[in-house]
Amino acid sequence: ECESAPLLRAPPARATAAHGATGRRLGAILSGALGVFGVACAMMASRGVGDARARLGEVSGGQLSQLADVPCLAACEAGPTREAVARLANGTGTCETVNSVSASDCFAKCDCFGKVDFNERRKVLCATNVGEDATHATMDDELWTTKINAKLKAECSSDYQATGERTDEEIQGHEVVGNELDTTQASTNSTNSTSRLGAKLFPRGYSDVERAMMASAAALGEQDVWRGHVVNGRHTFLAPLPNAHERAPDRAPITFKLYTQCKTREVKVAGGEFWFSAPKAAYIVRHNFESDKFFTKKNRIKMHRKELSDGLYGYEVTTSHVDFEYGFELENAAGNSYKDIGASTTLRRESCVQRYGEFFNRVVTLNRGQSTIGAVFGDCDSVCPEDYVDEAYCRQPFTGEPGTSEADPVDLGLVDDARLINMASALLYSTSETVMNPSGRAETFRQDAGSKSEQKWIIAASDYYRAYIKMVQITIRRDPASGRASAWISGKRRYTLRSGAGYEYGTSNVGQISGTGCGRQYCNTARYDIPSFYEQGVETTAFTASLTRMEYTKLSLGDAPPTGHNVLFEPNFLTSPQMILAPGAWGEDMDVRRLILKNGVMCGRSIHSSNCMFGKAFALKDTVSGYSGPSKTRKDWLFIVVEHVFFKMIRVAITLGDDDAVNAEVIAAGYVSHIRVATDLQTSDSMAYDGSAKWNVRSSQYIASNFAADGYGLGGFKFDLAAEMSASLRAVDCGA
Repeated sequence: ECESAPLLRAPPARATAAHGATGRRLGAILSGALGVFGVACAMMASRGVGDARARLGEVSGGQLSQLADVPCLAACEAGPTREAVARLANGTGTCETVNSVSASDCFAKCDCFGKVDFNERRKVLCATNVGEDATHATMDDELWTTKINAKLKAECSSDYQATGERTDEEIQGHEVVGNELDTTQASTNSTNSTSRLGAKLFPRGYSDVERAMMASAAALGEQDVWRGHVVNGRHTFLAPLPNAHERAPDRAPITFKLYTQCKTREVKVAGGEFWFSAPKAAYIVRHNFESDKFFTKKNRIKMHRKELSDGLYGYEVTTSHVDFEYGFELENAAGNSYKDIGASTTLRRESCVQRYGEFFNRVVTLNRGQSTIGAVFGDCDSVCPEDYVDEAYCRQPFTGEPGTSEADPVDLGLVDDARLINMASALLYSTSETVMNPSGRAETFRQDAGSKSEQKWIIAASDYYRAYIKMVQITIRRDPASGRASAWISGKRRYTLRSGAGYEYGTSNVGQISGTGCGRQYCNTARYDIPSFYEQGVETTAFTASLTRMEYTKLSLGDAPPTGHNVLFEPNFLTSPQMILAPGAWGEDMDVRRLILKNGVMCGRSIHSSNCMFGKAFALKDTVSGYSGPSKTRKDWLFIVVEHVFFKMIRVAITLGDDDAVNAEVIAAGYVSHIRVATDLQTSDSMAYDGSAKWNVRSSQYIASNFAADGYGLGGFKFDLAAEMSASLRAVDCGA
């Protein structure tokens, strides 16, 4: 069922006035103030009776009402003709009423389009025996529009040519939904010339409402149909209008909650590179009833970032200033905006929006009586689905060893963009200790900005031969046809560290296998411009190392890539709490689980002969005595290096300060005995073990505050900061 005629008329007419610019879809019936929804509902309200009468040679007043929509009849002066037009409009007219209108002086002043459209419909609707043509005219379907198009072109030739319109046959390949001007003619035609046309100019272009009504809707692509709403158990194509008590600003306030984490695949793809920059703000954009302000930036309402449930952040605002059409708009850190309503919205087939021509907007009155309205951005869900799986920061399975050409890669699976693969570490190794000593986890560095199809990374390490930075280049390439990414080793180079080369550098020969190499903190690869070193490096048969067990995550479109951070603690190591992110400098989600510690540099008298080594970061599990697991105010991590016959470990607490700064503190150190087997690479890989289990059986070690102190110290670490809090970051590890 549909709402009553007075409710049908106002919204489409106002929408046409605001949105009806040349080139935009205006609805199925170009001449009608009702637009597609008014005609559809007027027809549907009497369809059962009308169809039955058609079979008996009769016609209903509801079917005749469309004759009142010829624009020129609106200019009839007060008198019998105007009264007759009014009877047709309200569904009480008869064929005698129609004939009286066509014989009037007012009708004689109509243009050619209006006369032809009116008379052709009158002929079939008021025929002696009403037949199939009446049904086609009422539905304004393909057969009818083909017929009326031919009449318009033949009998109104000069007027027709003046519009610049062309039929489907004349515009080959022009896909049409509903009525629209050919975009190539948009600049030369006006909305007025379009609205004068009495029938569809594109006979093969059905509106979504027509598709839903026609028996062949499935064959025409029912998945593209907008089906209207169900209000109070009744189907309707128009949302209710606000009553006097629901008008802004005197209405009862509504709390709007917007969820942005559980974006659908369609929303992620539609937003594209908008999501590559972190979301910064959210707004309600609105068009209140009878207002002339349509979704303007000046008229929008800012929402506030808020934790809606544990680890699930969104936006919220309570306001009494929204009473009819609305939607949500996000802004990212780059200053770009993205609305979830309008012409190209992902909501265009959904029942939570109202369609006006090509525009699809949320409507408050569809949630009548609700003091809280929840919404998922770009979707009709009111909250994130319980079965939604967020894998934004889930570590993927370790890879095998990639080949040295594109013909022999490792498969990284499906990915939207090569840049969304984030390398965390890899096991850099060689069977010869003269090439790599020791084999172990190594740092990763993004080599360049990359592209959707390709991204290069460099895995770099400083081993016991401390004169060099040893580097392996990985190329990741995405196949646009399959969407799968693959990776292979595309280069191996060695760079000789030296003084006076434009970077801070210090040397030492303590513990050096031969000659003089980097000393102390200067053995930390994370402090250098590794992409530059790779460009300056040389290929040599002395460096033939390979890599395997690459650690990486895959984001998808809609997940803003994290920002990388590298903090150094020099010349004194991290011991007591130090601020690593200042208040107000790390976004709106005050949750330390957004920090994903990757790797650290472990130093001290008991590390690599008073030098530094790479240490892999592990999130501490709640299986450790006295630790209840991560929360938004604290998360503990371990840094582990496998050296000689030990697992050497440092425990760090990341905490949220009272001032909303993020602090880091080393709270303990320890070691366990370990046997490395040269023929078993996993024994050189800390990630082959449960770090928390190792910590549970540790022997205690001193926390070193500098290179002269006994024990283990932390000279720095790298971490990623997620653009926003994500469900996958709530646990110790993704899915744990």
